[in-house]
Amino acid sequence: MVEKALGVEGDDLLYVGDHIYTDAALAKINFRWRTALIIRELELEIDALARGRPHRDALKELMVKKELIGDVWGYLSRAGLNDKSQLNRQIEKYADIYTSRVSNFLRYTPYSYFRSPSQSLAHDRNLSRYYDTIIGGSNGSGSGGHGGHGGGGVNAGGVNGGGHNGADTDPEHEQDMA
Repeated sequence: MVEKALGVEGDDLLYVGDHIYTDAALAKINFRWRTALIIRELELEIDALARGRPHRDALKELMVKKELIGDVWGYLSRAGLNDKSQLNRQIEKYADIYTSRVSNFLRYTPYSYFRSPSQSLAHDRNLSRYYDTIIGGSNGSGSGGHGGHGGGGVNAGGVNGGGHNGADTDPEHEQDMA
């Protein structure tokens, strides 16, 4: 009915919702529409990731030193940087893109085609090049504009296949969600 009224079908339609099952999963499975997931909590998580960067850098240095000594003690943790949460696996499965706010789509035309890099959530990418744009520099007063933290697709601050405000766009990809 919606497709007929709009004169579009399937992949030509982007369905935006904030519930992974009733919005994203149903639209993708039943209608084969492209989906955008709104995740408000993403902005806080992205900010925390950005603030934790010095700790991650220090941890990486320690892990390099550990490798030089040898693997006597085994893994430090099973929940490492490459492990994905259940939520992240569901996002990859059901949402083509995700963001924290619908308003992150405002800077794009209705003809924009968003995509997330395969096998990667947008907010997992290096945030340093987006941090000033999205968070507003060192004061941390993020405006949720088009930046890099928040994810792929329309991220927390944009549209992204991940998690920054509006569209977490990676210049290497056509038009990733912010």
